Amino acid sequence: QQQQQQQQQQQQQQQHPSPALSSAQKPGGTKGGDAILKTASMTYLGEVQVSFASLAPFFAPSAAANAARRGVVAQVVDDGSVARHAVFCFQAADRGGGGGGLLRWSEGEIQDFVASVFDCFGLSPPSEEQLDQVFRIFDDGGGGGVLDVRESVCLVDALLRTLYFAIAAQEDEE
Repeated sequence: QQQQQQQQQQQQQQQHPSPALSSAQKPGGTKGGDAILKTASMTYLGEVQVSFASLAPFFAPSAAANAARRGVVAQVVDDGSVARHAVFCFQAADRGGGGGGLLRWSEGEIQDFVASVFDCFGLSPPSEEQLDQVFRIFDDGGGGGVLDVRESVCLVDALLRTLYFAIAAQEDEE
């Protein structure tokens, strides 16, 4: 079964190497995450608009907890490793209904998924209130409190970019 899951993950990565972002949206390789700061907002999946700069003040507590890991946040967003790890974490979190390819907020699967991705990179996850703030943008009321794998990968990308903006804002204040 584990081998089958690995094969599915490899197939998914080949079909969607970085489902969170198109190649035109990926930031350049500038040192220290400067490219992330140049993109104050992003449209995911052609329709979900997220303003990282607007959400950043709400993420101040998470920024304080993760300030020492700013470089890690920049690297995993920049090199696409967040998307690869997120797909793996999605498969582990998809436990409801026999792994139907959806994560459910009401079952705690989305919260567990986000915590797992953040843990992969040694980061403190956002609070449930912070997560809910961004989740609602992706769920947009019509999604019934569920996200598929592409939406979930985009969610963690948006959370990490927002976190980066929040850390940068705190450093600017110092």
